[in-house]
Amino acid sequence: MVTVTIENSEFKFHGTFDCGYAGLYRDDQIFFYGDPDDVREDGLQGKDLSECTDEELAAEMAAFYNAVEASLQQNIQLFNYKFLKELMDDLEGCGYPYWEYPDMVPLAFLEANPDFDDWYPDDGSDLPEPVFIPENAGSKEIELRRKYPGFNFEHWISTLTLHGLRVSDMEDGGWISFDISDEMEYLCQLVGAVKPDLSFADWNNG
Repeated sequence: MVTVTIENSEFKFHGTFDCGYAGLYRDDQIFFYGDPDDVREDGLQGKDLSECTDEELAAEMAAFYNAVEASLQQNIQLFNYKFLKELMDDLEGCGYPYWEYPDMVPLAFLEANPDFDDWYPDDGSDLPEPVFIPENAGSKEIELRRKYPGFNFEHWISTLTLHGLRVSDMEDGGWISFDISDEMEYLCQLVGAVKPDLSFADWNNG
């Protein structure tokens, strides 16, 4: 949950914004592109804010993004699944050899599957079960983890570096976007613009 103030004609966020697997952002990690006059002119999600004082405008901004966070948290299983699916689609699309990086494959999995060095078994046989599935994982996330039993999702998530969370009333309907990188140096200042249906308007691994 955040509060917002306006200081030197800039929005300042105070508090936290929880993006599930995409990270918990705090204070100066949360920022808005645009000054208060931009919001007065454009409104916020169609709401006319042209007559708002700074204090009223800051309160409107806080209320809107606290509602966004609440909506995301109410659907956190779906969001976490979509976040991981975007990652794995991206990794698989270019055949990225994640198993070459320390701890990106669980030790228990390697011991049970000593010849593992690719995305799928060469003979097309049934995949082994993942070493770990978290209790709060939704059915779609569980299905995804079973598709990639050799990937250590927990370790990867633990290595994320959070560079910032941008909040904005985006023209394409996006709510938020985040910049992160990972230990494999695969993600480089990733920007993922999240829309109200929790789909990604952008997954730009720049």
